[in-house]
Amino acid sequence: MIDLHESMQNTISQLDAIIDGWTLGRLIIDLGHCFLALEIGEVILLNHGQFEIEVSNGDEFVPVTIDHILNCKTDEGWPLFAGLDARIRQRRAA
Repeated sequence: MIDLHESMQNTISQLDAIIDGWTLGRLIIDLGHCFLALEIGEVILLNHGQFEIEVSNGDEFVPVTIDHILNCKTDEGWPLFAGLDARIRQRRAA
C-alpha cells in the first residue's frame, strides 16, 4: 500500500530541489563516462567541473565528484554509484 504522507513529502522535496536549480535523475556509468538519465528519457553527459553532483544516501543528498563516481567500485568490481538517484546543478561562476 502506498504511504500517502511519504509520497507527498517526496514530491515536495523534489519540487524544492527543482526550485533550487537541481535536475533530478539516475546515474549511468558507461565506458569511463558519467551520465544523468532523466525521467523524460533525456541523458546528460556529466563533464568535469561543469556540474555540482549529489547522490541520494537515503533521505539526504551527498556531494560527489565525477572521479569518485568513476573510481568507486563494489567488492565485485561494479561501479558503486551506478543506478543511484542523483541530482546535478550548473556550477556557479566564482
